[in-house]
Amino acid sequence: MADDKSILYIIFDLKRGGAQGMLYNLSAIAKLNKFNVNILYFAKNDEMYKDFKEIQIPTYLFYKKRFIMQFIAFRKLIKKISPDIVHLHTGLGGLGLVLFIRLCGFKKILHTVHILSGLKHTLRTGMFEFFSQFFIHKFVHVSENSQKRHQSKYLVNKRKSLLIYNGINYQKIRNKIRKNNEQYTKKSGFHITTIANLSEVKGHIYALKAIQKLVVRHNQVYYHIVGAPRKNDNTHSTIDAYIKENKLESNIICHGTQEDVYPFLLRSDLYLCTSEDELLPMSILEAMACHVPIVATRVGGIPELLGRSNEFGLLAKPKDFEDIFYQIFRMYSDKALRSYYTEQSKKRAMDFNFDNTLCKYIDLYNDLLT
Repeated sequence: MADDKSILYIIFDLKRGGAQGMLYNLSAIAKLNKFNVNILYFAKNDEMYKDFKEIQIPTYLFYKKRFIMQFIAFRKLIKKISPDIVHLHTGLGGLGLVLFIRLCGFKKILHTVHILSGLKHTLRTGMFEFFSQFFIHKFVHVSENSQKRHQSKYLVNKRKSLLIYNGINYQKIRNKIRKNNEQYTKKSGFHITTIANLSEVKGHIYALKAIQKLVVRHNQVYYHIVGAPRKNDNTHSTIDAYIKENKLESNIICHGTQEDVYPFLLRSDLYLCTSEDELLPMSILEAMACHVPIVATRVGGIPELLGRSNEFGLLAKPKDFEDIFYQIFRMYSDKALRSYYTEQSKKRAMDFNFDNTLCKYIDLYNDLLT
């Protein structure tokens, strides 16, 4: 493959999240594999802008209010970059965006589907997604559950669909932990952590109710929520009100968004995910890399991570705070069980090494260019 091949990644924003973290690693590796890498994003949330700047990946914020101005500006920018491959990292494909790219003369389009939950599935959305498959080379899915749902809901041809699991750089995480070990000293009490944006689909209210029930019995329990509020979503207000109303300020702490989540994970006795839907959460993989046992809801691709029979963590019923409490309490009250799942987290994290993910993407790029 020639050294001057170019790839344009398109993502909605550069906030800190699973899709953005994956894109960061993928961009770095694509660059090492002699691709000229550029990133285009649409929303002004650019928390990771400096991360990409540090590895010398050009990023472009694209925002125009009027349709005609959008098309002219988009065409000018994409012609300037002149990518050999356009790789979307979004929710649904977006027929309009895909057609924009094709009208600009670029045909080699990939789409990694990062969001299926929380989207409004209207007839119009369904038709757009169905027709977008005729202009996209491959849909890439990060979990088998996502792949099957996408195929059945939008009648996507199976030959257009590819499964590439998310992964983490396990060795890099462990090296970072060893280098900064003194920062990660555990504090007294039992610490539970959730890393998730403050949106309704993350099921925070069920976590709060379960934690409250545990705190009533054992007041040395501390729950840490790491994540930022989302626009047009009042979940953060609901969380604040619940904490104040139930006098839980000493036990439930909201930390907002954090550049480095590992201090929270490494001081944790348990990682909790109460989402109503997920694809394959990077936060669970990161917690596993920190050797933290997991309790998570049985939704989306989570059973593919934890095992459908609780092989690598405890699964709870979604939207059921009583069952969530029960699974948390099992971990809290049984030290042997906690130790067992600590070891299982370690084993499972190594199964999802990002090297495998990257190799599959680079092979996909090379196949597309031959």
